[in-house]
Amino acid sequence: MLPTSLEAATERMMRPGSIAREVLGDDFVDHFGGTREHEVKLWSQAVTGWEGKINPAIEKHAIIDDHRSREVPGACVMLLSIIHRR
Repeated sequence: MLPTSLEAATERMMRPGSIAREVLGDDFVDHFGGTREHEVKLWSQAVTGWEGKINPAIEKHAIIDDHRSREVPGACVMLLSIIHRR
């Protein structure tokens, strides 16, 4: 099953022995994963738990929309497909 959040996808990608590490290498995964962890931290500070409970779509779409605005989805889709194979 694919992760349902950026945080879960990042955790899976950064696990020791993940396919992402095998394919992309530790240096890339550590760097890219670190930027995703930072993004999750910033997002968590900006969106409260109350907002997520009132409108769960905020949680999923805020991350996706943010990626679209920075043109990162291609990399995310690629990484999710690699992680999903695991």
